[in-house]
Amino acid sequence: MPPFVQVEQLKKSFGKLEVLHNISFRVDKGEYVAIMGSSGSGKTTLLQLLGLLDTPNEGTISINGIATISLSERKKDIFRNQRIGFVFQFHELLPEFTALENTMLPALIRGDSFRTARKKAEELLEVLSLQHRSAHKPSELSGGEKQRVAVARALINKPDLLLADEPSGSLDEAHKEELHELFDNVKNNWGQTMIIATHDNHLAQRADRILRLEHGVILS
Repeated sequence: MPPFVQVEQLKKSFGKLEVLHNISFRVDKGEYVAIMGSSGSGKTTLLQLLGLLDTPNEGTISINGIATISLSERKKDIFRNQRIGFVFQFHELLPEFTALENTMLPALIRGDSFRTARKKAEELLEVLSLQHRSAHKPSELSGGEKQRVAVARALINKPDLLLADEPSGSLDEAHKEELHELFDNVKNNWGQTMIIATHDNHLAQRADRILRLEHGVILS
């Protein structure tokens, strides 16, 4: 069976600074992979390339059999919306919208009707034990609740791939553990393919596999 995610000879530079050097790895469907490395190792840059937020200087990326780098900008936008879910360190929720509305947004952008998007969002928030907070805006939510809303938003379009960049970095220990268990459930109960960049050793140890990235090179 071909790999679900295949990265070959990926290079990325910013001017004379080479951030990623000949990165190659594979991820199977349903696999949970953690990428660990010190600050400046290239973890965020790698996730941005996987998520089609940036373009490498050299190399190829294939996700579910699709060579993403060769897509037009319009097709990249569609692919990103429909096939990739993002969870960021600081949740990136829109402050003027409620938890329910923030969760609905990717589905509405995809073209779902308001009624369909609302139903999907309500179901996700219930699964994540947030139904009682659905009418609250981000300023009224705890840090852990904001990240769970961010996870719901990332999952609403049932993406091929879930990417998370330091998702527990801004959380206290109690909320970190909640998020760790949430990722476990997403992987085990939904079979979601996930790549998570993290400094958090406890989170990384729960993954199926750890890739260590240092100075733009995968060590293991």
